[in-house]
Amino acid sequence: MANQKKENMDSILKKLISQSEAEANGDTIELSLD
Repeated sequence: MANQKKENMDSILKKLISQSEAEANGDTIELSLD
């Protein structure tokens, strides 16, 4: 269970990083964090 949770957190972090980079480029990405 701990492994799955870590993978989920890594996935969320990657989404947030992608969003931050996109916003820095003037683009916006809609992300849904379930």
